[in-house]
Amino acid sequence: MNAGKTVEAYLAAFYSGRPEVRALLADDFEFSGPSSHFHGADAFLRASGHAAAAARSVEIERLFVDGGEVAAFYRLNLDHRVGSIRIAELFRVENSRIRSSRLVMDTAPFLARNAGTGGTAIDPVCHMEVDKDAPAATREHDGVTYYFCSTGCAESFTKAPERYLAA
Repeated sequence: MNAGKTVEAYLAAFYSGRPEVRALLADDFEFSGPSSHFHGADAFLRASGHAAAAARSVEIERLFVDGGEVAAFYRLNLDHRVGSIRIAELFRVENSRIRSSRLVMDTAPFLARNAGTGGTAIDPVCHMEVDKDAPAATREHDGVTYYFCSTGCAESFTKAPERYLAA
């Protein structure tokens, strides 16, 4: 599989939660994004699963391939008040497996700068600021209401609240 096809397969698998995504990543995969860095494919997939779960679809707008380097420009449609966001991601592909990814996106739309009268809260899963008047989801735990940026984050929290509250 050429580098461009590898990246296309990865984006489709990652944002739809399909298990074949792991086979497309090198074991020593390196990820760098606006608020996180990961070394190792398994660590990356464990930590990013909730974010991928918030995706409704991915639309590749442009793909530029230069040997093993692939620049992808795509629109990510989300289960989030933001709706969709454009992303630029640079991949390095070796032997049909992605060795590294550098993701760039504007995170400002995710911030609740114009929060209503209810104020803001921090999503305990991804640590994004959430407008209490318009969260994507809420969950009650031990008498406390938690606010979430997406249903994916809320579902992750529901499965293991103590994991996120301990952090």
